Amino acid sequence: VWGKTASKIYGPTAGVDFKDNQLRFSLLCQAALVAPRVLNLNSSKYFSGPY
Repeated sequence: VWGKTASKIYGPTAGVDFKDNQLRFSLLCQAALVAPRVLNLNSSKYFSGPY
């Protein structure tokens, strides 16, 4: 888990926020809004229902 550098998997310290958290969250939200338009699920007979 710590390896030779004695740092943790996700960074050197736990509980510290990344400097670009707002950017990461906004990109996640934008991707979630674009995904239904990109994934054409209505073209299949299995996804032709109202939901």
